[in-house]
Amino acid sequence: MFYIKYNIIKPGFEKAGPLSEEEIHYDILLGNVKFEGDGKVIEMDWDWIPLLDFSYCLKEITKALGSKVQGSETFEFTESEATLIFSKDKDKIEIKPSFSSETMGLDFREFLAGVKKFYDEILEELRKGVSQTILDSSFGKYWGW
Repeated sequence: MFYIKYNIIKPGFEKAGPLSEEEIHYDILLGNVKFEGDGKVIEMDWDWIPLLDFSYCLKEITKALGSKVQGSETFEFTESEATLIFSKDKDKIEIKPSFSSETMGLDFREFLAGVKKFYDEILEELRKGVSQTILDSSFGKYWGW
């Protein structure tokens, strides 16, 4: 099994009105993330990861790799030089962080299920923290709701 665990340090829901795209990318749901799977752990406990943007990017990575037999995608953390490289070969995926010697190998379906669960949980956190009016005005177009 593959799990993505997170801890929200700063929700970022203080603003009463619509949010800019920059605020959506960098100021909403800041926290820590941990990947668990293959008997290994990859920790990103930096307190500033924008979880909403990170979950969306992971979803896009699963979409890009899902249609390929082989391929790789790289996630670059904006606030640092850290990267995560996701390499797919048939029905397996390897996650290699630049900031750790820990490399994780998984079944792609497990990875996909873990990313979907994480993405859904983050969207639920968003729905709990933001009024429907702000969701509609700030996130509707960008997230395709």
